[in-house]
Amino acid sequence: MANVAAQLFKQFLDSKQVRSEVRGEEEQIIRTGWDLDGTKIDVYFFFGDDCTDVQIRGVNFIRFTPEQKEKLYTVVNACNDRYRWVKFVIDEEDNDIYAQSDAIIQLDSCAEECYQCMMRVLHIVEEAYPVFMKAIWS
Repeated sequence: MANVAAQLFKQFLDSKQVRSEVRGEEEQIIRTGWDLDGTKIDVYFFFGDDCTDVQIRGVNFIRFTPEQKEKLYTVVNACNDRYRWVKFVIDEEDNDIYAQSDAIIQLDSCAEECYQCMMRVLHIVEEAYPVFMKAIWS
């Protein structure tokens, strides 16, 4: 059975001509891809079973070598202190950083809410990206 919140958000993205795809056994995951200044990002929306919450995760925008990882902890902490709407996490297994946000949603307005949250995540990642790259290459 398809997740109603995911269906509504997918329809909203289609109406804005934003390419996206539905994933997950219960069609509760939406994926979009974006070109940012200097990088690309995949944004996933994981909708809760009761359609009252969503986790947004931006991935594949920064990769680093194991040797560069230590330098990034300070930068991740500084970015997490600066940006209250997005949490940056070092994924040690995949040697990358992802951006994550969570939101409480209401079914009657979830599509617009998710879109606004996505735009906020994209803006923050684009702003933080040069800071991460400076740390990686310094």
